[in-house]
Amino acid sequence: MSSSLNLPNSRIEVAPKSGKLVSKVLAPALKFWLSLQLDSIENLQLTLTGGNRQILSGSIPGVLISASHAIYQGIHLSQIFLEGTGIRFNIGEVIQGQPLHLIDPVPVNAQLQLTQEDIDASLKSLLFNQGIQEFLESWLHSVANSWEQLQINLGQDRLTLTGLCQPAIAQRCGCTIALGCSSLQAPETAAQKSAVLQTGLEIRNGHQLYLVNPQLQIAGQETINLENFSWDFGSEVMISELTLLPGQLICQGQIMVTP
Repeated sequence: MSSSLNLPNSRIEVAPKSGKLVSKVLAPALKFWLSLQLDSIENLQLTLTGGNRQILSGSIPGVLISASHAIYQGIHLSQIFLEGTGIRFNIGEVIQGQPLHLIDPVPVNAQLQLTQEDIDASLKSLLFNQGIQEFLESWLHSVANSWEQLQINLGQDRLTLTGLCQPAIAQRCGCTIALGCSSLQAPETAAQKSAVLQTGLEIRNGHQLYLVNPQLQIAGQETINLENFSWDFGSEVMISELTLLPGQLICQGQIMVTP
């Protein structure tokens, strides 16, 4: 990622009682650090608090960051708002003109907004698209695989994924097909067909994303009711709210930013 990333319409503000080290040294260093983390960002608003004594001890009391049209590893975000406090960093190296580095993990309150346009643009990223394909093939390997031409649509409390897949030629046991059925075997694959996967989204325990009542419809076949699936984000993520609206996904919570 280039260190010369352009940050259009960016603004840096410091609290009235902040010292010169904040405006002259720390603010540019933090702006440069942000440019290293992102592919692109617009309308960056960076607000810092802290006096010379605090900064010289290697501590930033508070940082507020808001921006639009951010891109992180190919994932597009229309709006981001971040708030971090009690940040410890390498003050000695920063004063000497070296890049800023965190010393300790920092809990950051975050609010992210993705639109339908963000989802469409993110799917053009090879990393994101391949990740979705690998997830689908791993989860649904008993009924379908080899997913292509993926599209994701955001609806009211429900997400719809469409694409082309190769249905598995399964030996049915006479019961309703459900993922995990021990009598369902898929030794072969059929010709590629269109498929629609619909599911609700729900956050449990702050860090587990549940696909609620997922259903898979493959052209020419009956709708398959799948078992609920959970995805654990790990202990460094704590999501307090996940709202799915037509053309919009809003997420609020806390993430742990590690050095």
